[in-house]
Amino acid sequence: MSRDGEMREKVNKFESEPVSYRALPAIAFTNSSSSPENRNNNPLSKASQILFYQYVEPEWSKAKMKSVLGFMRQVGDELGVTGRGRISQEGANCTLTAKDPHSAREFCNRLRKFDKIFEETDFKITDMVEHSQRFKRLTLVPKDELVAYGLEKEKAPSLKQNKSKHVNAIEYHEMLKDKDSVVIDVRNHYEVDIGRIEPPEGGATFLNPEMRNSREFPKWLNLPETKKQLEGKRVMMYCTGGIRCERASALISQMERVGDLKETKGIAMVRGGVDRYLKTFPESGGFWKGKNYLFDLREAQMAEKEGELETTSKCCACERAWSKYEGKFVCGDQKCKVPVLVCDGCRNVIEANTKKNSFVKRQKKGSNGNTWNANKTKSDDKNDPHDVKNLRCPLCKVGKELRSIEPVDSAAQKRLLTLEGGNAKINASNKRPRKESKTLFIGKLPLSVTATEIKSALKLNDDNNAEIEWMMDSKSGFFYGSAVVKLASKDRCRSLLEQYKKDPPRIQNKFIAVGYFDEDWKNKNMKKMKEKEKKKDNDAKEDGGKKRRLAEEEYKRLFRKGERPPVT
Repeated sequence: MSRDGEMREKVNKFESEPVSYRALPAIAFTNSSSSPENRNNNPLSKASQILFYQYVEPEWSKAKMKSVLGFMRQVGDELGVTGRGRISQEGANCTLTAKDPHSAREFCNRLRKFDKIFEETDFKITDMVEHSQRFKRLTLVPKDELVAYGLEKEKAPSLKQNKSKHVNAIEYHEMLKDKDSVVIDVRNHYEVDIGRIEPPEGGATFLNPEMRNSREFPKWLNLPETKKQLEGKRVMMYCTGGIRCERASALISQMERVGDLKETKGIAMVRGGVDRYLKTFPESGGFWKGKNYLFDLREAQMAEKEGELETTSKCCACERAWSKYEGKFVCGDQKCKVPVLVCDGCRNVIEANTKKNSFVKRQKKGSNGNTWNANKTKSDDKNDPHDVKNLRCPLCKVGKELRSIEPVDSAAQKRLLTLEGGNAKINASNKRPRKESKTLFIGKLPLSVTATEIKSALKLNDDNNAEIEWMMDSKSGFFYGSAVVKLASKDRCRSLLEQYKKDPPRIQNKFIAVGYFDEDWKNKNMKKMKEKEKKKDNDAKEDGGKKRRLAEEEYKRLFRKGERPPVT
């Protein structure tokens, strides 16, 4: 076969691209699919798998989230779609199965019609799935986070401000050859243990955070040695389907912007995760070695020619080479409880021991005089590798743990970016920087706040020149949590903002937003107010004094003084 022919066989370019904003992939039929004797090769007789996630920013309201949840349940029931999903105000994350390929595509298309946000969703559909691997029911659960990083609400790094790039599997494959890159496996260690990307010699450096769950990722990132490894490198990352990389890359991007991480050469993630990477390189698996752990009944995904890892995963009981999670065994350390590998031979022994021990306990409860198995001591239990209590994961065996490490303070970093005079203000992308002024803008205030609390938080108790004015909404006239603080000079403002960068102010245990007040905004709005008043009485000839009075009255209506915000 020619070199071009070989490349066509090994690289599926179509699978490397997302289906966002385009038609879903057609059902793939082979020449023999329709013949009765080849019914097993007909995709219409098989089930289909749907993997997708969709973040939304700004977040959905609670009512909108409930609406999405209800719609998915309704359509799922109508089409016979089953599976598991996490629905949150920050979006949706689902692993589903459909009874046939048509139902899978219909479910995705109806989601697109329901809300345009799902047009940008990369639905990853796998046909030819056995019906025995379908989920029995549809379980959609409301959650605070789509991925449990512990970065919910105000801690969540902004996705819109994320400087990282999504690259397709082919481009990502080439990037792995770059020696000035590091590639982070953003999955849990028990997933990494059975399969991972193994960059070529002289290529990217592989980094395994060795974490038990996603909550430990912000802790790993906060380690000085981790920051050193990322410094000056192109940071690549991957996970099963892509969703874990979204917040992970956003957090690294945020750390870089606040200076907590020295400048990198860029951040990149493979679009569609390992799922798309293996579908793009179906025969060889590219640089992937081993199995891709899956959270569904397929259990694992691999290339046609499964590559072997240098460090082969092992049975935790007998150390025999093993790479299949069976029997739902977990680490016996009560603080750990992650899945562990147990080979067939050890599984049979452990299950037999468990039944025997259960029988002994029942016998002892029924008769104190029963002495069967009396010669067995407690020390025997502790040393028995086939006792479920003694099973240990690879991390526990070597004493590796991240629980005691403080995570990256994402909330403080977001406040710090807000204090940058508007230059990197969260949730305000593409807005021009605010000019320096002698007035501070204060936002995200509790509605029950007082002027005394503001002065205390901003360290202005001894500043007699500081004057607080509550900002009222121009339409409703109500107070919604914003104020301005007039100071003596621009220098005073600048000095205070530098202090707040190091020690972000809080009120009632919550961070508040502080920056320069945009005097241009005030002047433009005052001009609009004058024009508005002029339109109301075009025939009236008003002198300059009356215009000034109207503007002053409007300013007094929108900016109020007092110890507490006025109730209108």
